[in-house]
Amino acid sequence: GTGNAVSLNVGSNPITIAVTSQDLSTTKSYTITVTRAAPSSDATLSNLTITGFPLTPTFDGSDTYTASVPNSMTNISVVPTVNDPTATLTINTNPATSGAGNTVNLNVGSNSINVLVKAQDNSTKTYTITVTRAQSSVNTLSNLTLSAGTLSPGFTSGNTTYTAAVPNGSASITITPTTTAGTATVTVNGNPVTS
Repeated sequence: GTGNAVSLNVGSNPITIAVTSQDLSTTKSYTITVTRAAPSSDATLSNLTITGFPLTPTFDGSDTYTASVPNSMTNISVVPTVNDPTATLTINTNPATSGAGNTVNLNVGSNSINVLVKAQDNSTKTYTITVTRAQSSVNTLSNLTLSAGTLSPGFTSGNTTYTAAVPNGSASITITPTTTAGTATVTVNGNPVTS
Protein backbone atom coordinates (compact mmCIF):
# COMPACT_ATOMS: atom_id res chain seq x y z
CA GLY A 1 0.00 0.00 0.00
CA THR A 2 0.87 3.65 -0.07
CA GLY A 3 1.64 5.67 3.04
CA ASN A 4 -0.42 8.59 4.29
CA ALA A 5 1.22 11.45 6.19
CA VAL A 6 -0.67 12.38 9.36
CA SER A 7 0.03 15.65 11.15
CA LEU A 8 0.79 15.29 14.83
CA ASN A 9 0.01 17.70 17.65
CA VAL A 10 2.06 17.78 20.83
CA GLY A 11 0.55 15.17 23.14
CA SER A 12 -1.74 12.24 22.34
CA ASN A 13 -2.83 11.72 18.70
CA PRO A 14 -5.31 8.86 18.12
CA ILE A 15 -5.17 7.69 14.50
CA THR A 16 -7.86 5.40 13.12
CA ILE A 17 -7.28 3.10 10.19
CA ALA A 18 -10.44 1.61 8.63
CA VAL A 19 -10.29 -1.43 6.32
CA THR A 20 -13.42 -2.16 4.26
CA SER A 21 -13.98 -5.42 2.39
CA GLN A 22 -14.25 -5.34 -1.40
CA ASP A 23 -17.96 -6.12 -1.27
CA LEU A 24 -18.41 -3.25 1.26
CA SER A 25 -20.12 -5.61 3.71
CA THR A 26 -17.66 -5.28 6.59
CA THR A 27 -15.30 -2.70 8.01
CA LYS A 28 -12.60 -3.32 10.57
CA SER A 29 -10.92 -0.48 12.51
CA TYR A 30 -7.38 -0.28 13.87
CA THR A 31 -6.30 2.45 16.26
CA ILE A 32 -2.81 3.75 16.85
CA THR A 33 -2.24 6.36 19.55
CA VAL A 34 0.90 8.34 18.78
CA THR A 35 2.22 10.56 21.54
CA ARG A 36 4.30 13.45 20.29
CA ALA A 37 6.68 14.76 22.94
CA ALA A 38 6.65 18.42 23.85
CA PRO A 39 9.65 20.41 22.62
CA SER A 40 12.55 20.24 25.02
CA SER A 41 12.91 23.14 27.45
CA ASP A 42 16.48 22.16 28.42
CA ALA A 43 18.64 25.25 27.79
CA THR A 44 21.52 24.14 29.99
CA LEU A 45 25.11 23.16 29.44
CA SER A 46 26.62 19.93 30.72
CA ASN A 47 30.13 21.40 30.49
CA LEU A 48 31.93 24.66 29.72
CA THR A 49 35.69 25.10 29.36
CA ILE A 50 38.26 27.33 27.71
CA THR A 51 41.22 25.57 26.17
CA GLY A 52 44.41 25.80 28.21
CA PHE A 53 43.14 27.87 31.15
CA PRO A 54 40.95 27.04 34.15
CA LEU A 55 37.58 28.63 34.79
CA THR A 56 36.83 29.94 38.26
CA PRO A 57 34.85 28.27 39.58
CA THR A 58 35.28 25.01 37.66
CA PHE A 59 32.06 24.45 35.66
CA ASP A 60 29.26 23.65 38.08
CA GLY A 61 26.18 24.79 36.12
CA SER A 62 26.16 28.33 37.52
CA ASP A 63 25.83 31.34 35.20
CA THR A 64 29.09 33.24 35.78
CA TYR A 65 32.77 32.30 35.45
CA THR A 66 36.12 34.08 35.28
CA ALA A 67 39.54 33.31 33.82
CA SER A 68 42.85 35.11 33.42
CA VAL A 69 45.18 34.75 30.44
CA PRO A 70 48.59 36.24 29.61
CA ASN A 71 48.97 39.16 27.23
CA SER A 72 50.29 36.81 24.54
CA MET A 73 46.82 35.25 24.20
CA THR A 74 45.03 37.24 21.49
CA ASN A 75 42.19 34.70 21.35
CA ILE A 76 40.92 31.66 23.20
CA SER A 77 38.89 28.58 22.35
CA VAL A 78 35.58 28.31 24.23
CA VAL A 79 34.15 24.77 24.45
CA PRO A 80 30.48 24.69 25.54
CA THR A 81 28.62 21.35 25.60
CA VAL A 82 24.80 21.37 25.56
CA ASN A 83 22.93 19.04 27.88
CA ASP A 84 20.24 18.34 25.24
CA PRO A 85 21.36 17.72 21.64
CA THR A 86 18.32 19.60 20.27
CA ALA A 87 19.54 22.87 21.85
CA THR A 88 21.51 25.41 19.83
CA LEU A 89 24.37 27.70 20.86
CA THR A 90 25.71 31.17 20.18
CA ILE A 91 28.85 32.76 21.59
CA ASN A 92 28.69 36.56 21.59
CA THR A 93 25.85 36.23 18.99
CA ASN A 94 27.92 34.01 16.66
CA PRO A 95 26.67 30.45 15.98
CA ALA A 96 28.70 27.92 17.94
CA THR A 97 29.19 24.15 17.95
CA SER A 98 28.53 22.03 21.03
CA GLY A 99 31.55 20.08 22.27
CA ALA A 100 33.95 21.86 19.90
CA GLY A 101 36.35 24.77 20.26
CA ASN A 102 34.90 28.12 19.20
CA THR A 103 37.49 30.90 18.80
CA VAL A 104 36.88 34.22 20.57
CA ASN A 105 39.23 37.20 20.09
CA LEU A 106 40.48 38.96 23.23
CA ASN A 107 41.27 42.60 23.93
CA VAL A 108 43.71 43.60 26.66
CA GLY A 109 41.73 43.86 29.90
CA SER A 110 38.28 42.48 30.66
CA ASN A 111 36.43 40.52 27.95
CA SER A 112 32.83 39.37 28.45
CA ILE A 113 32.00 36.14 26.62
CA ASN A 114 28.28 35.30 26.53
CA VAL A 115 27.32 31.71 25.77
CA LEU A 116 23.59 31.58 24.93
CA VAL A 117 21.87 28.19 24.93
CA LYS A 118 18.50 28.05 23.14
CA ALA A 119 16.25 25.08 23.84
CA GLN A 120 13.91 23.45 21.32
CA ASP A 121 10.97 25.37 22.87
CA ASN A 122 12.92 28.67 22.41
CA SER A 123 13.64 29.12 26.13
CA THR A 124 17.17 30.38 26.76
CA LYS A 125 19.91 30.52 29.35
CA THR A 126 23.07 32.63 29.20
CA TYR A 127 26.41 31.69 30.74
CA THR A 128 29.00 34.47 31.04
CA ILE A 129 32.76 34.06 31.17
CA THR A 130 34.79 37.17 32.01
CA VAL A 131 38.28 36.63 30.64
CA THR A 132 40.95 39.10 31.72
CA ARG A 133 43.84 39.40 29.30
CA ALA A 134 46.94 40.79 31.04
CA GLN A 135 48.59 43.98 29.88
CA SER A 136 51.87 43.69 28.02
CA SER A 137 55.05 43.66 30.12
CA VAL A 138 57.28 44.30 27.09
CA ASN A 139 59.33 47.49 27.60
CA THR A 140 61.91 47.34 24.84
CA LEU A 141 62.60 49.27 21.66
CA SER A 142 62.53 47.69 18.23
CA ASN A 143 64.31 50.67 16.62
CA LEU A 144 66.03 53.93 17.56
CA THR A 145 66.95 56.60 15.01
CA LEU A 146 68.55 60.03 15.14
CA SER A 147 67.97 63.04 12.87
CA ALA A 148 71.72 63.67 12.84
CA GLY A 149 74.75 61.55 13.63
CA THR A 150 75.04 57.78 13.91
CA LEU A 151 74.41 55.51 16.88
CA SER A 152 77.43 53.65 18.14
CA PRO A 153 77.23 50.75 18.41
CA GLY A 154 74.43 50.11 15.85
CA PHE A 155 71.00 49.64 17.39
CA THR A 156 70.01 46.30 18.92
CA SER A 157 67.06 45.82 21.25
CA GLY A 158 69.21 44.27 23.97
CA ASN A 159 71.74 47.13 24.15
CA THR A 160 70.72 50.12 26.31
CA THR A 161 73.75 52.41 26.04
CA TYR A 162 74.84 54.30 22.90
CA THR A 163 76.93 57.28 21.84
CA ALA A 164 76.55 59.64 18.88
CA ALA A 165 78.61 62.54 17.59
CA VAL A 166 77.07 65.51 15.74
CA PRO A 167 78.66 68.58 14.10
CA ASN A 168 78.91 71.83 16.04
CA GLY A 169 76.10 73.35 13.95
CA SER A 170 73.54 70.83 15.30
CA ALA A 171 71.86 72.74 18.15
CA SER A 172 69.22 70.02 18.56
CA ILE A 173 68.58 66.42 17.55
CA THR A 174 65.35 64.50 16.98
CA ILE A 175 65.39 61.08 18.57
CA THR A 176 62.77 58.64 17.24
CA PRO A 177 62.28 55.56 19.43
CA THR A 178 59.99 52.73 18.24
CA THR A 179 58.60 50.44 20.95
CA THR A 180 58.53 46.68 20.46
CA ALA A 181 55.02 46.52 21.91
CA GLY A 182 52.70 49.09 20.39
CA THR A 183 50.95 49.46 23.76
CA ALA A 184 54.10 50.61 25.60
CA THR A 185 54.68 54.31 26.29
CA VAL A 186 57.99 56.06 25.77
CA THR A 187 59.61 59.32 26.88
CA VAL A 188 62.76 61.15 25.78
CA ASN A 189 64.36 63.11 28.65
CA GLY A 190 61.03 62.81 30.50
CA ASN A 191 58.91 64.12 27.61
CA PRO A 192 56.30 61.73 26.17
CA VAL A 193 56.78 60.89 22.50
CA THR A 194 54.73 58.85 20.05
CA SER A 195 56.34 55.59 19.08
